[in-house]
Amino acid sequence: MTIDLQPRLLEWARHRARLTEEVLAEKMGVKEEKVAEWEQSGRLTLKQAEKLAKVTHTPFGYLFLPEPPDEKLPIPDLPDAETAMLYDLEERAEEAVERLQEYRSACITATAAGKFRV
Repeated sequence: MTIDLQPRLLEWARHRARLTEEVLAEKMGVKEEKVAEWEQSGRLTLKQAEKLAKVTHTPFGYLFLPEPPDEKLPIPDLPDAETAMLYDLEERAEEAVERLQEYRSACITATAAGKFRV
């Protein structure tokens, strides 16, 4: 599903996260030209918009605003190494939660099927 967003918001989200087009493209798994295209047209898929929000640490709903919100920029920043470490830790925690949810579902299914005793 393709959506149209305000190009200025996409560029704002990238700048807010202090990412270059090249770095954002790498994190998104696309070519740098694709990021430039998004920032010119505002046209991308819903899935790409969701990933862009996650990668830039921008609330997803902000991408649908008519113009960037009035934030005092730059947002206070941690040194790059600490920031990278925190983002990595956040991603690993999210992955762990997903695995635990899958394990919980598997345990419930196995219990219902009589494979586990409670």
